[in-house]
Amino acid sequence: MYLKLAENMRRIRKIDQMVGRKGKIIEFTKITSAPSNFRLQEPYYVALIELENGEKVTAQVVDCENISEGMEVEGILRKLFCEGKQGIIQYGVKFRPEQR
Repeated sequence: MYLKLAENMRRIRKIDQMVGRKGKIIEFTKITSAPSNFRLQEPYYVALIELENGEKVTAQVVDCENISEGMEVEGILRKLFCEGKQGIIQYGVKFRPEQR
């Protein structure tokens, strides 16, 4: 039980550090055949994003029909998927076009 709690706390800290971060899309791909947890989101985009501090992350890009390299994006908290028969909702960071 403690291990699961510690793992969740580390994940929460990572989420907190990513929400609101800004960056630019370096490369992206469209996923048309997703793992079972993500099937309801098909098709969707995943991108390599360079953050303002130079760090690179891979994340799903949402709220965007015309994605392009160089597009400015920001991290937001979103539902990732529902897990198992209990339907436990997992949340995490996705990126969307920067709101100006």
